[in-house]
Amino acid sequence: MDEGDWVGLYRNIGGPSGCWSWDEVGTTWRGRYAGSQELRSSIEIVDSVLASGVADRLLALTAMDDLAVASAQAPGRGTITVISPANFPVVPGHMGLSFYSEDGRREFRQYLAEDAVEAFWDVVGEKFGITRVRAGG
Repeated sequence: MDEGDWVGLYRNIGGPSGCWSWDEVGTTWRGRYAGSQELRSSIEIVDSVLASGVADRLLALTAMDDLAVASAQAPGRGTITVISPANFPVVPGHMGLSFYSEDGRREFRQYLAEDAVEAFWDVVGEKFGITRVRAGG
């Protein structure tokens, strides 16, 4: 799959058909990438979605070790992609998030791997207006 193919795939998450359940993503990724330091932050993001109380508001699709996420309420509003360092070069110790907007623009941001979960939720809030439910509040 060349870059044009996967960019199109991620930009076109359009509804539940063809998407993975978050339980499927969690089970598959923990089994496949449990020993991978490179993808540890991706697994932490998936686990945070499972614990978020709002997993049903986010659609998931995976390909090439990347995770694409869209809003279930407004799937055409764009796609956030948690990018595998194996597929797109990032600074060592960092992870990448990209956003493909509905009009075809792409934003790419790098974050320290240890900040991946907070960075992911910041982007989800910014782009989709979705925030996770915090325990006790």
